Amino acid sequence: MKATATAVGYFGVLRQPGEGFEVPDDTKPASWFELEGKKAATKRTGKNQPAEGNGDAAEAADTGTAE
Repeated sequence: MKATATAVGYFGVLRQPGEGFEVPDDTKPASWFELEGKKAATKRTGKNQPAEGNGDAAEAADTGTAE
């Protein structure tokens, strides 16, 4: 299976971002590379995403007129 490094990491040798390399079919995803065809499945979702409406209170406070 093919993988692409998204950050510096080690898999047999030191890999650089953007470098493509082969991994065994049973290889699990890691934080520094993506497996071909599984990019959507390994995309992180959930609590690490920003909350909706972030910054709206600050924007609403800036609606006054400046002199």
